[in-house]
Formats: sequence, C-alpha cells, structure tokens
Amino acid sequence: SPDSGEILINDINLNDCNDFSDIRNNHIGFIFQFHNLIPELNVIENISVPALISGKKVDQDFLNTLFEYFGLLNKKDSFPLDLSGGEKQRVSVMRAIINKPSIIIADEPTTALDVTVQAQILKILDQLRKERSLSIIFISHDFGVISQICDRIIVMYAGEIVEQGQSTEILNNPQHPYTASLIKCVPQLGERNAELYSIKGSPPILDNLPHGCKFAGRCDFMKSNCKENNISLNTSTKRTVRCLYPLSIS
Repeated sequence: SPDSGEILINDINLNDCNDFSDIRNNHIGFIFQFHNLIPELNVIENISVPALISGKKVDQDFLNTLFEYFGLLNKKDSFPLDLSGGEKQRVSVMRAIINKPSIIIADEPTTALDVTVQAQILKILDQLRKERSLSIIFISHDFGVISQICDRIIVMYAGEIVEQGQSTEILNNPQHPYTASLIKCVPQLGERNAELYSIKGSPPILDNLPHGCKFAGRCDFMKSNCKENNISLNTSTKRTVRCLYPLSIS
C-alpha cells in the first residue's frame, strides 16, 4: 500500500508528526536545480535565510568556516548578479547546510554547470557527506553524475520505483530495461564514432497511465503479458526490480 511503511529522520517518525516546521527547519536542507538565490540580498543574507525563517541566530563561527571551506571569503558582500554559475551554486550549498541538517535533498544541483564546475560541486558534496555524516538524496537522470557520489540508487519511471540496490550492483549489472537504457545514454569519452544512444518513444502521460508495465511501450524486451496487469516490485532476489523479465538475475 502507498500509505504503509515509515519515514524516519533521526528516529523521528514523520507519520506521527502534525507540525513539520521543526523537521524542515532543523533536519532537512534543500539544494535547487537552479540556484534560486534572492537577487536583492547579498551572499551573507542569502545564506542566512533558512536560519532567519526558523527563528535562529546565524552561527557566525560556522558561517565563517563555510566561507573559508567554499573559497568565497571575498564574496561575502557580493550580490548574485556578480557571481559566476559555480559560485552561485556553492552559495546554494552553503544555504542548504547553514542550519546543520542531517539530510540534504539535492535536486539536480549540477545540471546547469559546465563539467569542471560540476566536478567541483560533486567533490564538495561528497566531502560534506563524509565530514559531517550527512545523508544526501541526490535527484538526477545522469548516471555519470550518480556514479560519482551515490552509495545506493533508486530508479523511478512514471512515478514508480522500477529498481533499487547498491550503486556498484546497478551500474555493473542493471536488471530493469529502463535502468540499462539510462546507463547507455551516458557518453563514452574517447569513442569518436560512437552514436549517442537515446531511448525511443516518450514517457507516458501521468494522468493516463497504461496498464501493466509503464515502460513496456519503449522496451526492446517487451512481451505480450507485460501490458496486462500492474507489476509489483520483485523482492525475492538481492535486487529489487519491477519487471517480469529482468535482464539478468544472478
């Protein structure tokens, strides 16, 4: 049932919460796909917004540590208009952790960045995760990026989980055709004549989903019964997969 199960953050069961303000303010940070900084506020003021909303005083020592850590000591009084794309995204990361959360939700935080700056942001997030014992929910369609930072992967299609497992397992041995297709879409450096792979067809309309497997219409391995009934997650193997005919079960 979609209403079953628990969501626990620091042993707090969200199902039992009536007021989520403490959870949002003190336990969760959010990095947007695009920096979403307030243009009228300078860098310090933008970073301080979550603390002010939650009624906290900004921890100045922690703030100074962040500026040094992110290499933005000379940008404290700058406005978003004066910053590069990479600097704006670093400010966004600082804003997400100013309240010292235990979880960061990162919604495609490197999509609008060039490859060099993207690598810098990923390195910073990975260091923060390890040094501050953070959990990061990293939302992305780019398996090249995911492979650099994630320990565990959950693949979703049309609002459903279609596969989940340890990153190394999924990257080296994808079992759902959609997962395998996404991995194929990652360009391979050094292969000059290689064609860029794309998944055929289009995603289904979410308010008019087809019967059976939602990916069946785009799948090269589809059989007639794939479209008959809704398909449950198969948890009988080490890997959780929503497919009647997984690519490889070991």
